[in-house]
Amino acid sequence: MSEYLRLKHVVTLLAVIWTVLLMASLQWNYHNEKQETVELATNQLDTSFKKIDAFRAWFASHGGIYVAVSDDLAPNTALASSRRDLETLSGLKLTLINTPYLLRDIQNNYMDEFSGSAHMIGWDPINTLNTPDEWEGE
Repeated sequence: MSEYLRLKHVVTLLAVIWTVLLMASLQWNYHNEKQETVELATNQLDTSFKKIDAFRAWFASHGGIYVAVSDDLAPNTALASSRRDLETLSGLKLTLINTPYLLRDIQNNYMDEFSGSAHMIGWDPINTLNTPDEWEGE
């Protein structure tokens, strides 16, 4: 075999080995990046859920909160409580909102800024909007 052919085979073999190593490296990096992306997304979702749950727990532990009645926030007709509606000495009308009502209002009015959604369900809800979907009941 001539020196030229032998050199050509060695160069070809090295090129093939280099290409295989490069492809393996690309595949390994792609797999790691994908795994890290999924892990970051999962952590973000978990953190978001924990924030919502902490807020919900705090809010529920205080029995709700009074807010000013407005065109955007009417009294919760599903909340049957003698202390649902109050009026301050200055004439400001306040209404008591419970946790599901607050979370639904936030979801409906402010969640467009984010790319997720959430809602509160209950097995014996005051409001039928909080009834679990079929898959949530499983």
